[in-house]
Amino acid sequence: MTTLSAETERLLGEFAGKTDVTSDQVDNLRSVIAGSPVLAKQVDAAIAAGYLERFELLPAASNAGGTYETGTKSINLPASSLSTPAAPDRFDAAEVAFVLGHEIQHGFNDADVERAYVQFDADVEQIAGRTTSHDYTEAIGTLLAANRRDEASSNIAGWNALVSQVRANDPDATLRDLYEASPRSTDVIQSRPGPPITYAPHPELTLNADLTISPTAANIEGMAKHYYDQGVSTGLGHHGNSDYQNFYGVQAIELVSGYEAANPAPDGVSRMEVNMKKLGLDERLLEQNGLNLGEGSPLRQPYFDTSTSPSTLHYFDHTEGTHVHVPITAQHAAAGAGVQMPLMDGRDRSLHEQIRGKVAELDAANGRSFDASSERLSASLLVLARENGLDRVDHVVLSRQTDGAGAAQNIFVVKGPLDDPASLRASSPTAEATQRPVQDSLDTLAVVNQRQASQEQTRTQVQEQQRSALSH
Repeated sequence: MTTLSAETERLLGEFAGKTDVTSDQVDNLRSVIAGSPVLAKQVDAAIAAGYLERFELLPAASNAGGTYETGTKSINLPASSLSTPAAPDRFDAAEVAFVLGHEIQHGFNDADVERAYVQFDADVEQIAGRTTSHDYTEAIGTLLAANRRDEASSNIAGWNALVSQVRANDPDATLRDLYEASPRSTDVIQSRPGPPITYAPHPELTLNADLTISPTAANIEGMAKHYYDQGVSTGLGHHGNSDYQNFYGVQAIELVSGYEAANPAPDGVSRMEVNMKKLGLDERLLEQNGLNLGEGSPLRQPYFDTSTSPSTLHYFDHTEGTHVHVPITAQHAAAGAGVQMPLMDGRDRSLHEQIRGKVAELDAANGRSFDASSERLSASLLVLARENGLDRVDHVVLSRQTDGAGAAQNIFVVKGPLDDPASLRASSPTAEATQRPVQDSLDTLAVVNQRQASQEQTRTQVQEQQRSALSH
């Protein structure tokens, strides 16, 4: 056992003085640190550098194996992991050693992570000020890459703390011994079926002669692949069903949404774009993890997912208190008002997507990309189609030049073949349809749907009255 420094003992003494901490938990924490020479040195170095000032217990409902808090310079551990269980179970010293080594490294990485967030803030502010589309994909990706490096290098430190603990008890310990010491060893070691069963490091990782791992760029990337990238099996978030990308993605989306709320588009059409697939983000997981869109901000932040072609309108919802995903069909009260925002029902959304696809094709044919004006046009044409009884749109075409008018003066929605005189058509002045704000179109759509529903109800009542009269 390593003799602990006076500074480490001071922190342990302060930990013991907390009302929710038992002497058993303190003794176990002390024995873990003393049982891993590498970990004991890491704790001393973190205290000396000002990165570690206290130990704390995590809230009982937390799904984390441990956390590092930048503001308080504290390492927080679950009470259950520090407590000696009832027989025949045994205290898992390997788990605590690995987690401590991991979390302490977050303290050493803190300055690099902070620089990444400062750069992200500057990038997002610049993007939000653009008059064109606000594509945040690259900025978010750069930030999440920094989070990924932080987690991977911290996991290397956790591994090294575990190796030190195991080899302190058995200097001749092998990869098999390490594999059997902790389930976390699978981040580093793979077993190969036999007979006999053999053990080897993952090919992306290079181990030193003493089985530790140096935090080289290649090893950090290799650890990221086998730890950070392991999907929802990491069990993170409020529900324990999140991966790391969506765990860290919450803060990125919150920051972006804050800038979007502070820089609303003058035409009311969101310019926020995110390629969710490229980033590995999932709106459902982000909202289940709890999105805080900020006090005074709208409860919904519209954005366009550029993973699809054309891009698809979605919404990030404020879920900090509920941790429940809000589907796109949900109704939200307008801020400060008692009325409901008129969101499209399933029938309208299907027709809207048809129209958006046709508008995107029209844009491409004319050398344009799908943008905010395309979104306004799509919403206008949806209203036009509904007003004229078109339940399907097969074509969106511009008028041709005539003796009395130039080309593209009007735009048509068509149900049926273009060359069939019986096909249903409706038209609108192109400029008017393109300039009309999306919200105006949604408001009109709600009125149209209400009117048509009322008319349908009246027809049904008349038909019932007629049937009733015929039956007498």
